[in-house]
Amino acid sequence: MLTKTVEVLCDIHCSCPADGHKPVYRIFVGEELFSERTWLWTDFYLEENLTIIAPIGHYKINIVLLKPEDNKHTSFKPTNIRVSAGDGRILKNGMLEVI
Repeated sequence: MLTKTVEVLCDIHCSCPADGHKPVYRIFVGEELFSERTWLWTDFYLEENLTIIAPIGHYKINIVLLKPEDNKHTSFKPTNIRVSAGDGRILKNGMLEVI
């Protein structure tokens, strides 16, 4: 099966209470875990870099909180999702298409 390498960048923004709580999030591409981080910053965003080696197809990029009970106080929002290298593109629905 032919695989392609695609570099995807996205900016991650976090809205969380300023009480010292440090939420943990995971980034999945399709069903595969790509990253797990503890959010340590305020008034800042992170640029995530995902190196994806996958067969041609469509892949959902998803961010989830490690502790679901944090959902009522914390939210993560990916913005500016883009392909920086390789044979791929981001579709209007936010899906990665490896071509």
